[in-house]
Amino acid sequence: MPNIAPIGFIDVSQMAGTLVMRHDVHFDDDTRLQDEPGSPYHDTKTILLRGPQGIHAAKGNDATKLWIADVTHENAPLLNDWPTARRCLNLIAEMLAKQFGKPPQFGKIMVECLKPGGWIDWHVGGGAYADAHDRFVCPLVTCPGAFVLSGGEAASPAHGVLCYFNHHVAHSAINAGPIVRSHLVLDIRREEKPN
Repeated sequence: MPNIAPIGFIDVSQMAGTLVMRHDVHFDDDTRLQDEPGSPYHDTKTILLRGPQGIHAAKGNDATKLWIADVTHENAPLLNDWPTARRCLNLIAEMLAKQFGKPPQFGKIMVECLKPGGWIDWHVGGGAYADAHDRFVCPLVTCPGAFVLSGGEAASPAHGVLCYFNHHVAHSAINAGPIVRSHLVLDIRREEKPN
């Protein structure tokens, strides 16, 4: 399978609109992922819609351990206040269920924005959590000159195109464009853990 592969199109226009008009203030709610020393995500901001149970109350090393551990995940309270996001997630779940023959079991779900001129350092998803999950991305706000890179492949997915994205190999992203680009990032439990 390619490292970056389109799965199908989802109409994310209403979610993108409410992100820009109402929910983008939440990018500053929690910056721990970006503030971690040596974090590859220094030029990003995220809105966590689903994460490890207890992550919002966890501090310091406890939060880091929860982030990479294969633990129970739960929806963030913000998801209850964002019906267009829930609608998109339901459409994605239906699409993935058709693709893989069973409903997906979601892990982390977040909206990630990458600033103009910014990048995500090359890294490989590690730890028990990464080993147990596959990653998918769906652009909400696209930008010319913004690319995702994985295992020697590069793509600039169009608005609403859900793509498999291999985070088990070296991967990165760059935004050489003039505006912020925002992706919905979803992790799905793998059927089998890799050898």
